[in-house]
Amino acid sequence: MTPAQFRDSHGPCRGWSSAEIDCYEHLVEASSSRLWEDAARTGQVVLGRHADGGQVVTDLARIQTAS
Repeated sequence: MTPAQFRDSHGPCRGWSSAEIDCYEHLVEASSSRLWEDAARTGQVVLGRHADGGQVVTDLARIQTAS
């Protein structure tokens, strides 16, 4: 199942259970491993994901180095 198929069958994410969100995150991670690589290449880390309306948004942060 793709993330789009999951969304089509489960409706808007604002009504999903924690188990559905967890399952969806695994689908997104499996289908977009490049996201993690791109974040690392640009000096960012993936903090997590959250629901925003009908979408799941990826939270990124800059890597801070000690001086």
